[in-house]
Amino acid sequence: MKKLITAITLTIILFDYSFAQAPDTLWTKAIGDSSNDGGTSAIQRADGGYIVCGSKGIELAPNTYTTDIWIINTDENGNITNSNNYGGIGAVEVIQTSDNGYMVLANTFTPQGSNFEDILLLKLNENGDTSWTKEMNLLWSDYGSEIHQTNDSGFVILFRSTGGIKLYRTNSVGDTLWTKFYNARSGSIQITEDKGYAFLGYKDSTWVTKSDSSGNIEWIKSYRSEFRGNKIIKTNNPGYYVVGQTYPDAFGPPQDIGIMKINNNGDSLWFKTYPVDNFRSFLGRVSKTNSNDLIISGATSVDASSFEDGLILKVDQNGNLIWSKTIGGMGEDYISETHQLDDGSYISIGNTTSFGAGQRDLWLLKFTNDPTGVNEELLGNVDSFKLFQNYPNPFNPTTKIKYSIPSVGAYRNTPVQLKVYDLLGNEIATLVNEEKPAGTYDVEWDATGLPSGVYFYQLKTDRFVETKKMILIK
Repeated sequence: MKKLITAITLTIILFDYSFAQAPDTLWTKAIGDSSNDGGTSAIQRADGGYIVCGSKGIELAPNTYTTDIWIINTDENGNITNSNNYGGIGAVEVIQTSDNGYMVLANTFTPQGSNFEDILLLKLNENGDTSWTKEMNLLWSDYGSEIHQTNDSGFVILFRSTGGIKLYRTNSVGDTLWTKFYNARSGSIQITEDKGYAFLGYKDSTWVTKSDSSGNIEWIKSYRSEFRGNKIIKTNNPGYYVVGQTYPDAFGPPQDIGIMKINNNGDSLWFKTYPVDNFRSFLGRVSKTNSNDLIISGATSVDASSFEDGLILKVDQNGNLIWSKTIGGMGEDYISETHQLDDGSYISIGNTTSFGAGQRDLWLLKFTNDPTGVNEELLGNVDSFKLFQNYPNPFNPTTKIKYSIPSVGAYRNTPVQLKVYDLLGNEIATLVNEEKPAGTYDVEWDATGLPSGVYFYQLKTDRFVETKKMILIK
């Protein structure tokens, strides 16, 4: 058995950069400075640029930092066109409003001091410029987590508050109309077809409450205790998806991501889990694609000593996993939110310590449309060497690896090696070792008989070397 310790040490660094710049990645931007910055939400403007929200680290004194609310406008390629800080903690979410503008939900400090959180609403016009701001002036420590616009141009805002979850209903300028309190440790909200609300909560078990337009409860249903629901989102027909995580050990970390589908009366129709890792996963936001599939963002790690990689899952309306992507480098990386754009491409936002200038930077990523079928072989019309991310990933026990050989100049017939290594640099398998004409190829690797864990695959020619990571989960 060969060992390529030196080679694998070098190519791990290469992998971590190229893995964040995977072939289906159009561009990535790590935005920040030497302080702790982060990204939470992004949305595309009508002109093709983006409104990007998060937190900006502010140095008060040497090695002493606080954060501000951070709102950035970028062009269509993620380059900053303007950036504004607002005193506070950080922005949580940006949504589009019925007047073609935007609303930003943010957290700030109360007038009582930095030990108490308050909510700040920032209304932006269609160009992303601030029209007005409104602080809610709440009495207790309240931390905003979701905002939705209602049919009358008002808003419903979900707060994590002292002792539970609060629901605030406001008018179009943020004045409070009514509030409701839920005895839950986490929550999520959706506006229903009849202008009421479906509230997802968790405390000892996952439950969903349906209320009318004034917040009066119509029904409540409780579900499995080992599944902690985090997000609720409407299905294409009357009903809801409940997305959360499983906790095999009540005192341990979250492990798999789970989705439960319920009908309009709260009856469970099916429940499926997605074993994204053999140790733990973290859940970000959930959105719907143009075809009403689900996009789930978050992070995953291989073991207790490993940093997280960003994670994106695409799941169809029947709960079938379409694809998954892990994205990251040597540090800690997290995807907070992903949206599919009108042209079918994707925009993601999160945090990275692997790339950029700071301790932690805001991370903005643009992806192409969904990849083509993994069985496709395209001959000719290839202008560069490429090693694609394996599909599926994570996998059990088989996965497919796609690579391209260019069709220009002296590269028409190229000696190609495609090999698999374990985490220690041991050569596990040789998948390709021959000359290849120009084209794009698929190779299937069967890992039957091998233990779960991280493996690396390397494409090597006389002019090109690239290594990527894949995860086997059994």
